[in-house]
Amino acid sequence: MLKDRSAVVREDRSKLPLLAARLHLSRLSLAVLLAAPVIGADFSLAQSTNVQSGGQSSVQQRPAPQNGQPNGQTPIFIALQDSGSVQTPLLSNAIEQYKAGLYEESLAALQGIKPEALTDADRKVLTETIAQAEQAVQLRRGARADFEKGEAALAANQNAEAANLYKSVISNQYADAGTRKKAQEQLAVAQAGGVAVTGTGNGGGNGVGNGAGVAATETDAKATYDSAVRDYKAGQYDQARTKFTALQNQGYKAAWFDKSPREYLELLDKNQTPTSGKEQARAAYLSGRDLYKKGDWIAARQNFNKAVELGYKPGWFEDAPAKYLAIMDKKEQADAQQAAREAVAATPVMVAPVDAGASTPSNQTPTDQTPGVTPTPGSEVVLTPVNPVTPDAGTPTVAPMDGSQATPPTDGTAGVTPTDPVTPTANTDQEALMRLAAENEAKIQQARSIVDNARAAENAQNLNSAADLYSKALELDASNADALAGRNRTLQSAGLSPVQQDLATRQEQVILAQRQAIIFSFEQALAQADLQITDGRFDAARSAITQAEVASKSNPGIFRNEEIQQFDQRLADARVRLEQSVITQRDVQAREAKERAVTDAREREIAQIAAREQAISTLIADSRRLVDQGKYNEALKTVNQILTIDARNEYAIGIKPILFDRATLQLQRNLRETFGQELVRTFTETEEQKIPYSGILNYPPNWPDLAERRDRTVRDERSITDADAVTGGLLEKSLPEIRFQDVAFSDVIDFLRDTTQANIFVNWKALEAAGIDRNAPVSTRLRNVKFSKVLRTILESVGGGATSQVSYTVDEGVITISTIEDLARNVETRTYDIRDLIISIPDFQQPNVQNNNDTGTDVTVGGDNGGGGGGGGGGGNLFGGAGGEEQQNEEDQLTRTDLVEQITSLIRETIGVGTWKEDGGQLGTLRELTGQLVVTQTPEVHQQIQQLLEKLREQRSIQVTIETRFLTVQKNFLEDVGVDFDFSFNNTDNAFSGIVPGTGPLPIGFDGQTQTGVGPIQVGQSSAAFTQASTLQTGVSGNLAGSFANPNLTTTVNAFLDDFQASILIRATQGNQSVTNLTAPRLTLFNGQTATINVDRVISYVSSLRPVVAQGAVGFQTVIRQLTSGITLGVTATVSADRKYVTLTLTPTLTRLNGITNFPVIGTAAQVDQNGNPIPGTSTQGFVQLPDISRQRVRTSVSVPDGGTLLLGGATVTGEIEREAGVPVLSKIPFLKRVFTNRSTATDESILLILVKPTIIIQREIEQETFPLLSSRAG
Repeated sequence: MLKDRSAVVREDRSKLPLLAARLHLSRLSLAVLLAAPVIGADFSLAQSTNVQSGGQSSVQQRPAPQNGQPNGQTPIFIALQDSGSVQTPLLSNAIEQYKAGLYEESLAALQGIKPEALTDADRKVLTETIAQAEQAVQLRRGARADFEKGEAALAANQNAEAANLYKSVISNQYADAGTRKKAQEQLAVAQAGGVAVTGTGNGGGNGVGNGAGVAATETDAKATYDSAVRDYKAGQYDQARTKFTALQNQGYKAAWFDKSPREYLELLDKNQTPTSGKEQARAAYLSGRDLYKKGDWIAARQNFNKAVELGYKPGWFEDAPAKYLAIMDKKEQADAQQAAREAVAATPVMVAPVDAGASTPSNQTPTDQTPGVTPTPGSEVVLTPVNPVTPDAGTPTVAPMDGSQATPPTDGTAGVTPTDPVTPTANTDQEALMRLAAENEAKIQQARSIVDNARAAENAQNLNSAADLYSKALELDASNADALAGRNRTLQSAGLSPVQQDLATRQEQVILAQRQAIIFSFEQALAQADLQITDGRFDAARSAITQAEVASKSNPGIFRNEEIQQFDQRLADARVRLEQSVITQRDVQAREAKERAVTDAREREIAQIAAREQAISTLIADSRRLVDQGKYNEALKTVNQILTIDARNEYAIGIKPILFDRATLQLQRNLRETFGQELVRTFTETEEQKIPYSGILNYPPNWPDLAERRDRTVRDERSITDADAVTGGLLEKSLPEIRFQDVAFSDVIDFLRDTTQANIFVNWKALEAAGIDRNAPVSTRLRNVKFSKVLRTILESVGGGATSQVSYTVDEGVITISTIEDLARNVETRTYDIRDLIISIPDFQQPNVQNNNDTGTDVTVGGDNGGGGGGGGGGGNLFGGAGGEEQQNEEDQLTRTDLVEQITSLIRETIGVGTWKEDGGQLGTLRELTGQLVVTQTPEVHQQIQQLLEKLREQRSIQVTIETRFLTVQKNFLEDVGVDFDFSFNNTDNAFSGIVPGTGPLPIGFDGQTQTGVGPIQVGQSSAAFTQASTLQTGVSGNLAGSFANPNLTTTVNAFLDDFQASILIRATQGNQSVTNLTAPRLTLFNGQTATINVDRVISYVSSLRPVVAQGAVGFQTVIRQLTSGITLGVTATVSADRKYVTLTLTPTLTRLNGITNFPVIGTAAQVDQNGNPIPGTSTQGFVQLPDISRQRVRTSVSVPDGGTLLLGGATVTGEIEREAGVPVLSKIPFLKRVFTNRSTATDESILLILVKPTIIIQREIEQETFPLLSSRAG
């Protein structure tokens, strides 16, 4: 609605210049009349006006201004009077702004000046300047509107129309410089489109060619091309695209070293991405703000409305679009009200006739009135009331000097004092403006008609009638010069010329005018006082009564005593009414306050009861809802709140024990469920612990979230804000292409700011003081380079190379560019945790593998005649020493103090050299406190310190995993084939046999002979033992000879042929065995560290016996020792500088216990008899255990590539035995030799390989490989 009202007011303001001109003339007439009461010559209003015939103001005919001022109608600024008005400097400043072409600012300043505080002359200047400023603002806005229409026409390819509109803007001298410049550029674009523009030439009309229009020329195309390039570099891509498109359509050819319009259009297509809603909103907001500052509120309103529709959210130091819209609405409303007040003030002048019968009262002294002066009948005094109002009908008026009643203005209105203008509403202003304009126009037309009638009467020599008609015309339009001249002419012709009036008549007129003005002000002030009393504004009422009193006493000499007494009486009555109203209001206020206190107390009590009941009702509803949801504990708390409010609440008392029982049962159930869940989770975690992870370094699945939380914690500890982290991420991003060729330094910074969306601040004052100009040319071309590197390269370029004194720093997310000296003033204190850097990583000694020299504890073993003692214990190990784990070598280890000193010295010697106070500088300090490095320095130095510490951590965090492999491969083969052929004789029953026991010899025909018998005769080969498999011992580990003590295949064949027996024993055995043993210990250590790993089995054995002899007894004291069987790996690893190779110093050792042999020891106790002769004593046997061990050991230094495998050493052991035995000659006969030959073979091979494989662990690489997207997270 405000926008519509302001539009109506602007439309109706076209009628205001006429009203304003007449108002000014009326005020000027009154001022001249009051200031110069004695006038000796004729005064013609027509000589002081600038009104054309027909009543039309010449303000609307004013031509375009030159140099910011209207041509032909330059306002005549009246010299400001020394009136003591405080507004005079404001008026002067506003006029100066208008002269300077700042029409919007001048209009705003003029509208803020209170006219009532100015003199009449200043008010006249104020009104005229406001009218001209409004016209200038409208013309300027018209120029901007024409420019927008030209833009629309150009976009629609209506080049001719667009060119005409742009020319209209250029020729409009009220247009601002920016709009005119853009219009000139766009005019070249329109002309470059190949369409002739219409113009007014000698030939007139429209056409193409000489004298008919302005055709596009090569110069215009070049200017358009240069303008388009500037728009492209400035980031105004839309304007650049429009111009390049027009040039391409025209067929413009660029210079050799310049890009063609087509190339620029391709770059625009490649680089220009569609703007998001947020970017459009911000663009609309920024455009609206600029237009608002320039005074183009129509276009500004459109942009602000667009920003509001797109949901733009202003920054911390920006005003919202709605605020700008409210300001413009308020300003336009004030403009409408001001226009209405001006229209009201422009009402026709009031004419106060002088009564012909009036005479000077008898009590009037000569000082009150000039003697001999009597008013002339029909004479008039011109008055100029401001803001007329109708006086109260009940208010008494002061009679004039002639004793008659004071004559109010002819239109029935009285003027309102300017000190307290009535502010009408917007609708009232609009209606009053329209009504007054219509009434004044009607009166003007009526006055012109009366003047025509008066001229006809004057031509008919009816002078009295003509004079009356001219007077009536002046009553309707006092500024009508024809009516005034005609009246004076007819009065002079009739012998009543105003020139013949005496001075007393004019003095009478002046006095009468002064009386009416004072009465007017007095009545107005009292009416205002009554209004303020009615409204209860007593201070304003007192001020109005005081104003009335000042008016009544301003010139008491022109009033009678009765009139002065009447003034005083009315003032006293007003004061009495004021005091009575004050007392009445106090009583009423006191009574109302008392009643209100009682009412408030009662209402508070009722409200408290209602609130308590409402609270209880709400709590009961909440408790029931919580019970339905199964939240018994929360419901129980709610019931307790009910009991706190009302301890006798039946609902709470009844439900509380029920809720307690349910809450207890629920807690027990939850505990049982929790127990079961935790039990399952515990067993599940046990299963997870069984997983044999094969990777060297395994990150947890939640590592990205964990890393983000820890990074945020580190940033907080280092006082790095999220804005700094985001800006740091922007600096690390790569820019696809940067290409500058002699581009101004400031334009380069603007380009980087717009491209990266980073907050960049440049301290131009510091740079200019250092001799670096913002227009310094920058030439560079880079591709896929980080933003930080691009920025450093540009700063080094403008600063003079590597010794540049220009740098940048990041603080609160803002990149500040300045000199190093200026940046050094901004120091801050940060802390750095270096506890991980000052911990000394120990080096563990590599084992010294030696022969057994162990010590042990003696154990006594008793003999036959004595007991044994107990004992036992440990000793050293197989590798010597005092037993236990290997101890680290602390001789070469640095202390914590040494490490802190090395770090602090490194920082002072490499970063910010010469600025540390410890070294005589004046800027930074560096201290260590409980593992925290406290540093006070500039942000740039802090950044370098952080980078240095990160590099130290990265170097120190490098680890190496060493895997050593003891690989043993064995192959064993055994074959045993043999035949044992044996036979015997005399094996049958018919052979001779001996006498059977218990019988006698058998008679065989020979007396004296006995039977003795003959045994079997045995014949055997006996060569099988020589080739038996159990005898094939090669001495190589894994030999199979011991596994075949009994042949797998043995066949015996017996043949009985009477007393001949043959026996054949066939033996055949074959065995094959392959064994692979792998022992691969792994060890992970820091780069440059020495570490050891042992995988051992400790075995105790009896190493020796110590005899213990007693009387009649002997015993042994055993010595128990321990030996270690297993793997020991000692290694020192050093990673090469290129992170590709590892230098290793290794002592891998593999020890195996093959077996223990018991060696008997016998001891005998020597005894003697009474005579000292030795007698046999008691013997005791013991055993000493002899361990059989094998050791494989390598001591070497090698260089191995990362992840490669190197053969440190190895051994190959081979053994082979072949045996053959048989009967001579028979063992050589083919086929038959198998019966008389035994043959066996054993072959054993053992290969030992010692391999090493190092793997370099760089945590950052493994992290990126495991979580590729982790590094892409912002911040």
